[in-house]
Amino acid sequence: IFQLAGYVEAPLAYDAVWALTFALQKSIDNLHKIGKSLEDFDYTDNEIKDVIMSYLNITSFEGVSVSFTF
Repeated sequence: IFQLAGYVEAPLAYDAVWALTFALQKSIDNLHKIGKSLEDFDYTDNEIKDVIMSYLNITSFEGVSVSFTF
């Protein structure tokens, strides 16, 4: 049996990073419309969080580990 070295969670982490990247990229235009940008993000700004989360919730793609959908 052939076994790869490394962490079995690595492909899931890779897909999660891509999902967040897609959501952040799609958020840029919407944030611009409300006078904000990703650079304005801090952990207390629910408006930016809500925009990012709305795009994260509709992100789907064929990932390394699985078909990725939130």
